[in-house]
Amino acid sequence: MTKFDRYDPSVLWVCADSGGGGEGTFDAPFDAIESALVITKPGTVIVLKNGEYSHDVTFDIAGAMHSPIRIAAEADGGVVIRGACWFFYDICDLIVSGFTFRDSPHGAVSVMGACLRNRFADMRFINCGTRGSSASCTLFFGGAGGSCNVVENCLFERPAASGAKPVASTATIGLMVGGGDPGEGAPHTDYVFRKNRFVNYDYGILIGSGDRDAGQCGHIVEYNVIEGSSLEGILVKCGDTIVRGNLVLRSRKNSIGIDAGNGSVVEANRLLDCANGLSIHGADHTVVNNCIVRCGSHAIHAGGISRAPLRQAAENFIIGNNTCVDCGTPEGRGGRDAPGAERIAGVLIDAGVSGVIQRNLFAGPGRPCGGNGISGKILIADNLGSHSCDSMNGVAAKEVIFSCSDADDFSNESGYGASGWIAMPEGFNPRQDVVDESDGYAESPMAAIDGDDELDEEILRPEESSDVRGENFGDFMGKLYSPSTMEEQQSEE
Repeated sequence: MTKFDRYDPSVLWVCADSGGGGEGTFDAPFDAIESALVITKPGTVIVLKNGEYSHDVTFDIAGAMHSPIRIAAEADGGVVIRGACWFFYDICDLIVSGFTFRDSPHGAVSVMGACLRNRFADMRFINCGTRGSSASCTLFFGGAGGSCNVVENCLFERPAASGAKPVASTATIGLMVGGGDPGEGAPHTDYVFRKNRFVNYDYGILIGSGDRDAGQCGHIVEYNVIEGSSLEGILVKCGDTIVRGNLVLRSRKNSIGIDAGNGSVVEANRLLDCANGLSIHGADHTVVNNCIVRCGSHAIHAGGISRAPLRQAAENFIIGNNTCVDCGTPEGRGGRDAPGAERIAGVLIDAGVSGVIQRNLFAGPGRPCGGNGISGKILIADNLGSHSCDSMNGVAAKEVIFSCSDADDFSNESGYGASGWIAMPEGFNPRQDVVDESDGYAESPMAAIDGDDELDEEILRPEESSDVRGENFGDFMGKLYSPSTMEEQQSEE
């Protein structure tokens, strides 16, 4: 945690119980954040002294690309924002870090409009979205025209839900960015969500909106941990999004879904003990080097023309070098899989799809690939089936020796399936695993939250002014839970 200079004139101090007045110094702090915001300029640091704060705050300030404004807690975990929400409008070049939000009834942080080059880091969101009568999103990016915003090293945690099925109208969402306003040339682009942890949300991460949104958004979702989601661990509803290095555990429905858009990449994710594995709709997606273990009705689903009429069939996809272990289990089958239906150990293929399935490793009883879409538009070639998996055209039977399957270590020397940390239980280790050096990762997603507070230098975007058009939370939820979508969800349960 950064130590702040008590006598630095660029540092403004705020204390919740200062007794009024104050000049913003350490010894005579402001008694409200708003007092500091009035005199804030690029390069200013606002530090909240340890304590509890309980009122909503609106921020409409802007730093500069090489002189950001920083809003920070005095000590990591020492500042609690209880039952309140912070609203950010058309902000740019802000670094917000170190705060704990507790018991916010709806959202804890709402970021609206053409917000550019902002970073939210090392924050904790505990028991937010507590008002069960309506949907809620803990950290929401809405409006239009936002770009190059980063959320990393944050914890989103709620109590475990009861055994009842989640109700769509009251769904809880950890982190989400809407689609913006593509029709007016102001979509949201180039958001980065990395090294966060989500526990017991209905949706962990939601990106984009609309079942036909093919916009090239450039978002990155990487090295997050999502546990116990009720509906979706990660749901993407836009194009050109990278979903990589994430660990999804015990999702009660779907782990990763690419529901719309073209040209997304799902790579190097590890999915364990989820009701379903990952699914794709739309064109030109790449699904490579994922390890999918004990997921129920399917490991990978190439979706066809959906009961949601706007959702496009998966076309021209590549599914390669994935490891699927003990998936399609009878107790996990539901929805489209009637009792006694064929067990699919690998890829479920719907009618109307096209693509290549190659060099995957399917382990466990069942048919490696199945469904009503196996046709001349699907190339299944050079895959392996092991551990009682059936053979078929394009899938040869060969017994593969895993390093230690009892410990969920599925690394092997076959040359097929996933390789690297994804196949092993230890998780990502940037000191040993190959990554782009410019990423600057410091630790595993399984490790304690502790991030670097420097603004990423590569986040460069021309500044633009914009009103807050585009999506708000209500607009997004209206699209997400449209009648056609609801009908599909209910028919699949």
